[in-house]
Amino acid sequence: MAKQDPKDKNSDSPNLSIPINNNNNENLDNDQELLNNNNNNNNNNNNNNNNNNNNNNNNNNNNNLISSSRKHKDEESNYDSDDEKSVYQIAKEHEGEDDGDDEYFPIPLDELMPNHENDELTKKIKQTRPEDKTGLYVYCRNATYTVKHRENKKVKIKLIDDISFYLKPKEMTLILGTPGCGKSTIFQMLAGQLKDKHFKGELLFNGHPINHKNHHRDISYVTQDDIHVPTLTVKETFRFALDCLGRKELTNEEKKETVDNCMNLLGLKESENTVVGDNFVRGISGGQKKRVTIGVGVIKGSNLLLMDEPTSGLDSSTSFEILSDVKKFVTYGYSPALITLLQPSVQLTSLFDNLMILNKGRICYFGPMNKALGYFKKLGFACPSHNNPAEFFQEVVDAPERYSFIHPPKCKTSKDFVRAYRESEFYKDLMEKMDANKDGIVDDNKPKVLVDSTAKELGMYPHGIGYQTKICMKRGFTMIRRNYYNFLTRVAKGIFFGLLLGTLYWRIGHNQSGGMERFGLLFFIMVTIIFSSFAAVNSFFGERKVFYSQKALYYYKTGAYFISSIICDIPAGILEVAFFGPIVYWLANLRPVFIRFVYFMLLLIMTDNLSLSFAKMCAAISPTIEIANVIASVILSIWLLFSGFTAPKNDIGGWWIWLYYISPYTWIFQGLSINEFTYQEYGCKTSELIPPRTPQNLLPYPEGFGGNQVCQFTSGEQIMDAFGITNPNYFKWVVFGILSAYIVFFYVVCFFALKYFNFEDKKSKLAVKKLKKKKKVKTTKQDEESAAISSEALERIDDDNDDDADYETEIKKKKSHKKQKEDTVIDVKSPSSLTTGSPYYNINNNNNNLSGSGNNIKKRKVKTPSNLSPSVNSPITINSPMPTSPSNNNNNNNSNEKSKNGKDIGSETGSYLQFKKLCYAVDVKVDDPDNPKKKKSQRLQLLTDIDGYVKPGQMLALMGPSGAGKSTLLDVLAQRKTGGHITGEILINGKPPSEFTNRIRAYVEQMDVLPPTQTVREAIAFSARCRLPPEVTKEERESYVDKIVEVLSLSSIKDLKIGVLGDGLSVSQRKRVNIGVELASNPEILFLDEPTSGLDSGDAFKVIDVVNKIAKVMNRTVICTVHQPSAAIFEFFDQLLLLKQGGETIYFGPLGNQSSVILDYCDKLGMHIKPHINPADFVMTLADQGKMVEGPNGEQVPLDAKKAYFESDICKKEYEIMEGQLIPDDFVIKTYDSRFASSWMTQFRALCMRSWLSRLRRPAIFVSNCIRSILLAVLLGTLFVRMDYEQKDARSRVSLLFFSFLFAGMVAIGNIPTTVLERGVFYREVTAGFYHSTAYMTSYVLTSYPFTLSTGILYIIPTFWIAGLDSGRHSSKFWYCLFIFIITYVMYDAFGLCLAVCLPNEVMASTICGIGLSLSTLFGGFVIARPNYPSAYYWCHYLDWLRYPLEASCTNEFTGLTFVCTNNKGAVPIPIIENGVQIAIKYYCPITNGDDFMLTYGFHKFMRYIDIAAIFGYIFIFVGLSFWGFKKIRWFNR
Repeated sequence: MAKQDPKDKNSDSPNLSIPINNNNNENLDNDQELLNNNNNNNNNNNNNNNNNNNNNNNNNNNNNLISSSRKHKDEESNYDSDDEKSVYQIAKEHEGEDDGDDEYFPIPLDELMPNHENDELTKKIKQTRPEDKTGLYVYCRNATYTVKHRENKKVKIKLIDDISFYLKPKEMTLILGTPGCGKSTIFQMLAGQLKDKHFKGELLFNGHPINHKNHHRDISYVTQDDIHVPTLTVKETFRFALDCLGRKELTNEEKKETVDNCMNLLGLKESENTVVGDNFVRGISGGQKKRVTIGVGVIKGSNLLLMDEPTSGLDSSTSFEILSDVKKFVTYGYSPALITLLQPSVQLTSLFDNLMILNKGRICYFGPMNKALGYFKKLGFACPSHNNPAEFFQEVVDAPERYSFIHPPKCKTSKDFVRAYRESEFYKDLMEKMDANKDGIVDDNKPKVLVDSTAKELGMYPHGIGYQTKICMKRGFTMIRRNYYNFLTRVAKGIFFGLLLGTLYWRIGHNQSGGMERFGLLFFIMVTIIFSSFAAVNSFFGERKVFYSQKALYYYKTGAYFISSIICDIPAGILEVAFFGPIVYWLANLRPVFIRFVYFMLLLIMTDNLSLSFAKMCAAISPTIEIANVIASVILSIWLLFSGFTAPKNDIGGWWIWLYYISPYTWIFQGLSINEFTYQEYGCKTSELIPPRTPQNLLPYPEGFGGNQVCQFTSGEQIMDAFGITNPNYFKWVVFGILSAYIVFFYVVCFFALKYFNFEDKKSKLAVKKLKKKKKVKTTKQDEESAAISSEALERIDDDNDDDADYETEIKKKKSHKKQKEDTVIDVKSPSSLTTGSPYYNINNNNNNLSGSGNNIKKRKVKTPSNLSPSVNSPITINSPMPTSPSNNNNNNNSNEKSKNGKDIGSETGSYLQFKKLCYAVDVKVDDPDNPKKKKSQRLQLLTDIDGYVKPGQMLALMGPSGAGKSTLLDVLAQRKTGGHITGEILINGKPPSEFTNRIRAYVEQMDVLPPTQTVREAIAFSARCRLPPEVTKEERESYVDKIVEVLSLSSIKDLKIGVLGDGLSVSQRKRVNIGVELASNPEILFLDEPTSGLDSGDAFKVIDVVNKIAKVMNRTVICTVHQPSAAIFEFFDQLLLLKQGGETIYFGPLGNQSSVILDYCDKLGMHIKPHINPADFVMTLADQGKMVEGPNGEQVPLDAKKAYFESDICKKEYEIMEGQLIPDDFVIKTYDSRFASSWMTQFRALCMRSWLSRLRRPAIFVSNCIRSILLAVLLGTLFVRMDYEQKDARSRVSLLFFSFLFAGMVAIGNIPTTVLERGVFYREVTAGFYHSTAYMTSYVLTSYPFTLSTGILYIIPTFWIAGLDSGRHSSKFWYCLFIFIITYVMYDAFGLCLAVCLPNEVMASTICGIGLSLSTLFGGFVIARPNYPSAYYWCHYLDWLRYPLEASCTNEFTGLTFVCTNNKGAVPIPIIENGVQIAIKYYCPITNGDDFMLTYGFHKFMRYIDIAAIFGYIFIFVGLSFWGFKKIRWFNR
């Protein structure tokens, strides 16, 4: 039983049918002949009658139809005609006609903003406006801005091309155009940010040329990005902007009043003490952030307002509120405004006085807003009555055939529109005004006195650097106070490491072992401070974007910010040192002399500042945080290696000694050592006397030593000399001077990097370069412009003949198609009927149902739309009245379309989704009224008793204001909620969802989380391989993937890597790829969460057009949340579920053709829509609280939208359907017995291939790791080159192996960012049912090994042979050492993977990793030998994963080695005393046996194989935790 859809009724829409070539859905077929316009006009009435009859016939035969989009598509229609009339001739012919002005557009200002002249805001603006303010007159004539092509420097690109316009006070001008049209370039030109040498033309401000020194003080430039300090409150943000940009004469009271007024005007007073927030700090809403962005831009009271997409991401009501306030600022504040918007509503568009339409850097129209529709009507283009004029203005230049009532349209390309504008009266009038006002003041009422914006005495900044530094410091300390947890973290870390080191080196004595341990302690104290300050790299990147933004807006000089940041960073370091230093100093029993303690503390503070300056320098000179960390870690490692502890000065070869001297840590280590060891006596315990009392040594001289023993080091100077430190005591004060020079140098480099570099601008330029480098992929101008993120300046190719050439080429290309099915006819109505809607395309197989008379049209061959669906022969009605909902019965003809193998993927039907009494609530913490200091749990209801259904072939729109629960409902329906309380019933095909439901549904998330290294086609093919059943052959699967690529118009970019947002595909392209990935599973139900957010009208239309084809042609069930849809997009949907605040239904039912059903419903409620009002925006007003409507007697009465709906006939009908038999009796329900479509092994193979390619396509990571391994191998190998068997060589061998394993830890840190990035993709895919989590984890681990092992092998092989480690018999020691290094690298790789999976973010994972590596260094057995550990810390030593590879490699190296003291080098002189008289000196060689030397470290040869088992044990633990983390942990909850 199929219930008649309300949309199935006669349509009075214009009878314009155009042949469609469905190749990528981009162009219409040209191989057709149209009758002349006279015949069309003469038979227009007959056509209308026939059309109505046909529509009636269609209603009766809807079971044989599949609806495929009710709105005009992106196809471009080309026409052949011998008529060569120019555009201006056509315009001349229309001169006697009505000017085409529309009485309904623009909406009168009094209607939009009632009583705007006397409201509170207007009064405030008038009161605060300076009496002598006149605003800024802008005069731009013949402006052209040219840049060189990025790759071919000989090619020049015109970003704006010979444009002329003017701006004057009290007027708002709107710029409309597609991405890359030149909007950003115009803004930069007016803001004075373009280079003069590339600019040609005349640009005057108040009659004067631009003065780059102070021009910015006259303008407010509001960018589209909301870049603010997240930890400042709204009030503090406004006050800081006013302090920086406001006039010097303002008093403190005046500033307070100005800030309060601005917050009141923008509706932010209630949020004044709320922090702004960001992705990590919870703060104000997105709409409020946009208001803050506008507020800080206008608070200084400028003379010109420039706003770049200030309403992007906001709903229509919020956007109108913001821009209506801006309108008051402009009108009553005497400032002109130039604003660009994305998808503006008719209400927003009506606020503007003038309109500028840009396309490819050229003006297609500039003139009054109220004359624009008439201008285009004279050219033969009409805006349908229910269309938003702004949408019409944006699309008419790019797709003129959609709106043309003259065929063929005379303006086919953007050049035609530019030519038409140049020949129009508007341009002539503009030129006459500019010729008559060459002084630059285009105004009939010129002011007598104007502000000279070029005044030389006006400085670049309103305040001096001293005041700027003061307010930046004030802000900096406020940020520190808000980020108190950073202070607490550093304090806690200082206390922890202070207690750890203090107790580990508890009361070390002044003996031989105590002396050596003091060196290790001092080195580790230095390292602890160094790594504490290293977090500045990450924090500095967090602040850098705000700095770049405020620097560009001339908030302050770079020096002021820089000085303030240095001063603000000092307290944190002092605080950590204040806790860490005293604890470790006194617990470890360092020199108990006050002046030495003070020196120790001062040197630690200086070390902290040195490390901070170095970290900031690395961040300032690096484009990305990854590069900064690589640079910093490599340099830091080298400097620590050559600081004099691991490799004492005496052991460093002459070729590397320069590194010893340039390392700043050398001098820190020397300062700490001199302060501790000078003028200090050392003794020996009995066991430390040399030689030991062995029987051999007790023999009389000369066979033995006659029992004589000495204490090797008796003073601190002797111990320092062993480490090559020979400087006297006073040199420790010289260290401060050396370190100060380093600090100054680092800060100077950092300062100049901040002053002259802006890496944020350069990131957006990478996408185009990657497009250009792809082989066999033709990148068009559109590709390049869509790849650019920040401006069209990135890669616009200047091709003077691009439009005409492309147009003619397309015609020839289309005419070359010979074999096409004869199944389509064309029917053209006269322009007079175009007022009810845009052109509609009616295409049917049945010639009897064709729109129009056979006298007016001829049958033509049209290419089969094979790319749309398997049902290529089925009749397709595009923008026809909506048929009844398809079912299995009315799709039997489609299911017969089979592939060669008898199966066609995608031929199945959708599913019936029904939900009843659906409720959703969450538990939140609120203040306890009985105890304000405590919080109590309270249940917050987000959805209440939601009912509805969706049938196959239908699109359901979920709409409502912010906070109404649209996305929440979508998540509940898709079963994506991971928390909360859900009640009610969800039925799919009449049954509750099961664990197998993922097989038939797909969810397109709002955030396009996609694998960045895959190409477009690979991403879709991977999804198909994992999510299609094994019965589907490879050929069928590949054919299906190709079909999806075509349907989504992705063919031209299918071989491009997806990349990350800002460095890869554009937002629109990513949206379509995301849809394709989900569509590859052949789902029956498709959920989409705001697929049009962040897109312009053209891209949004393309995305929803694709979704519509999926629903109609492929007969799928689609549920979609939409945010501020255009009229064209709104027309695609069949059903609407409208929610109000609190998650309650106020409408569920059909939309009707051109929204007729819901508009009729609103009309009955007393809500009457006017022409050019977007039905979607109009319907949204149902959700307004306190909505007043027209009552029965014409009076205004309040509307209870919920009550009105549930009492309506529509509600009763919908509930009858839901309570009746929704699903036909013959509907076949699929059943599944597995959660996954493919086998574990299939998933594993697909994941291995993807992971392998992903790693290969990140060559920078692998190559940088390889280069680092080779460099460190050469560095360490040559540092310990060709080690012999002397005394120093024994210690050098241990040092070499220890540092080698320490550098291996870099593998763990280096893998964390990549793993965290991949983790987001895993969460999405495993939730969607792509694969088993174990298949992913296994493939990820296994494919990482070749790359990890390569870096390990590239390090150990050169190091081993260059350094001269012992290879053993038949190189057995080499192979054992190589094996130990390989499994150690695998262990570190697993450690990094474990942290990246189990911890919430990259910062925390990297921090914990760094702490873990530091602790492993401390307890590994090198810094402190195991026999010297306090017994309480033995367990730490045995838990340390570094201990086992170090012990295994060291015992392997030293087994069987004998060490000597050639020429007594390294030997200890022992005076031979007999009877109290020294008779000789005999030298004792301390280290002779390698095995005995290992015992001093607590390493045992028999542990070598146990060590291997321990390493494998840690690998198993880390990998096991990673498996558990991937399976159980989700750091993103819904």
